[in-house]
Amino acid sequence: MPIRRSLDWPGDCSPGVVVVGAERSSTRGDQRGARDVCQARASTAGQWWWRLWLPRRKVLSDINRWRVRMGASKGRDEFLKPVKEAVAKRVRYECSNPRCRGDTLFPCEGDPGKSMHVGVVAHITAAAPGGPRYDANLTPEQRSSADNAIHLCANCAQLIDKNAGLDYPPDLLRNWKKDHEAECTQKGGVVIVDGEHHAKGKGRVTGLDVRGPVLLRPGTKSTAEGEGEITATRISWKGGKK
Repeated sequence: MPIRRSLDWPGDCSPGVVVVGAERSSTRGDQRGARDVCQARASTAGQWWWRLWLPRRKVLSDINRWRVRMGASKGRDEFLKPVKEAVAKRVRYECSNPRCRGDTLFPCEGDPGKSMHVGVVAHITAAAPGGPRYDANLTPEQRSSADNAIHLCANCAQLIDKNAGLDYPPDLLRNWKKDHEAECTQKGGVVIVDGEHHAKGKGRVTGLDVRGPVLLRPGTKSTAEGEGEITATRISWKGGKK
């Protein structure tokens, strides 16, 4: 009896979550029926505290929204400190301009316990009316969120705002950010997977088979169909060795 198995990676997954072990499969395709197995484990590059953070996300999100509204009364939708830190860390404190990629984090010579950050977390669309690339359709929360932020060095942060930002439209800056984050992910040995993956046949059939930590882009889909041992997605990682 033919079997078809599929796995759809949800589009609402948290940014930066890396899947290090997942499998969705079925055993023999006989008339007795197939046994379906689905196991998944997530990690943010070894950051164990992510599990503790998840239950608090909604509470902190409500607090942040209130703080953003309070800041909006001053006329600018600024980023909160946690947003700035997250955006900078996601690109290893490097400038996201592909023609620059300059470092922005340096040791402080006067104090061995401190560092100097000379980068800027800039708005992709302006924080206030009249600013470069301002989008009136965004809410204050969207305008001050990480999705609207890009990390640059001080020079490039000024460069993108020259001529009211006409030379650097929002889509260009979003592509800079996306490509740079992908580069940083690959430097860490994580495989990036997106798109659709299909397989059909007899015996052992696998739609997507990856060894090692993998970042599944939202919308990634894998399917496998046929007779025998049918596996839509298999991701294996043992002891940090591929």
